[in-house]
Amino acid sequence: MGEASQFIAGRLAEGTSGQTDDVVDPSNGQVIQTVTLAGAEDVDAAVSAAAAAYPEWSGATPAERSTRITECARLLGERAADLAAVESRRLNAPKVIHGLSRHAARFF
Repeated sequence: MGEASQFIAGRLAEGTSGQTDDVVDPSNGQVIQTVTLAGAEDVDAAVSAAAAAYPEWSGATPAERSTRITECARLLGERAADLAAVESRRLNAPKVIHGLSRHAARFF
């Protein structure tokens, strides 16, 4: 995983709060990653991005929306193994979660 922890307006960025949080492997206490936390500026940017995107999204036909959501699910499915590995490590859960991640992506 990279260091950026916010995804706003189609790009990854570090949070602006000046605070960080450690993502810890519960099986051994090892820090997997340190992420920057969102600040008020990040929330404002996310709300602004959502407001800017809303007219296009609300004007899209159900078929266009379905196509976009299906593409999101496909992309999540492609990364299912990576996502499952991170979640398995973060939750100290068996890697059987990989199958659950792929299954969940189908219904995203």
